[in-house]
Amino acid sequence: MRVPFDDKTGNGKVMTILAHRIDGKIGAIQGDSGGPVYKNVTSTRVNAVGMIQAVGWPLASCGSIRDGGRNICSNDVYFTAMSTIIRTIPGASLVTG
Repeated sequence: MRVPFDDKTGNGKVMTILAHRIDGKIGAIQGDSGGPVYKNVTSTRVNAVGMIQAVGWPLASCGSIRDGGRNICSNDVYFTAMSTIIRTIPGASLVTG
């Protein structure tokens, strides 16, 4: 689902994709921003489909997962699609292999 996201840095809202991990497990934790979003292709292959922007509504517990901050994790992840990143950053390209 496409949703507007504002990180409060003064750059305004950007359109992101909201992904929800349906098994209830952690999708991302605070500090994962800038990391990859993968899509399983097979049991041994993944495709990078985006870059994490933020976590969604916090889970009550992150279990044994810890970060360096307030330990905020969620099964909701806001991310930007790789196609958007490549299209909007001058000179950007995607290396595969």
